[in-house]
Amino acid sequence: MQTHTIIFITAIALVGTGAASYFLRDDALPRQADALKRSSSSTSSLITDDTPLHDARRDQSTNPEQQRVTLLSEKMADLEARLRHMEATASDQAKDPTMSQPDELDMNNSAKKPKTKRLSEEDFGRWLDQALDTGDFDRDATQSAREEIDKSLAAVPGMNLADMQCGVRFCRARFASDNGKRPHMTQLIGASPLMESGFTLNESDGSVRVYFTQPGQSLRELRSEAQESTLKERRLQ
Repeated sequence: MQTHTIIFITAIALVGTGAASYFLRDDALPRQADALKRSSSSTSSLITDDTPLHDARRDQSTNPEQQRVTLLSEKMADLEARLRHMEATASDQAKDPTMSQPDELDMNNSAKKPKTKRLSEEDFGRWLDQALDTGDFDRDATQSAREEIDKSLAAVPGMNLADMQCGVRFCRARFASDNGKRPHMTQLIGASPLMESGFTLNESDGSVRVYFTQPGQSLRELRSEAQESTLKERRLQ
């Protein structure tokens, strides 16, 4: 309410200043009264002489003193309307203390929304490893995928399968080269069973881990599940 009182006083001061600058300039008050009388007399004579109404209005509009009075009145009316609107808004907010401005609500909501950090490939790989260790491992699925890998490796001399574990949703395989260098996985990616979506992680010993989904499974869904699970664990810590 203090803010609206200040606005109201400021508006009155502006109007008062405009009025004072007009009425005190060159002793305009006597001239204003004379001008108004002359304008009234002139208008009456024009209308009684059957002068068209639009001509009479045009003559009135050319009077500078009357124009300034009309403009000042319009400004005062506009300020009064604004003040009434602000008073009505202040009254509504006083009745409902919980009422907030839209910008304030947006800022508060934005501040409360936590920024979700995307799960890194390393964290995603660890989550998949943990899933295999805690129940997702499937012996039959692993054996089937290994047989397919062996057939595909026959066409890539110098690359070996060091380790492999599979579940019903995804597999993890580790490959190494005979020469100790990091294997070029582009030679194998796309061959059975590495035809689905997946990603690779380089090991410090030169080998490469490959995670890939089983047919019909979605890597995106697995990543989303890993993201939610990891965030939940971090909240509990």
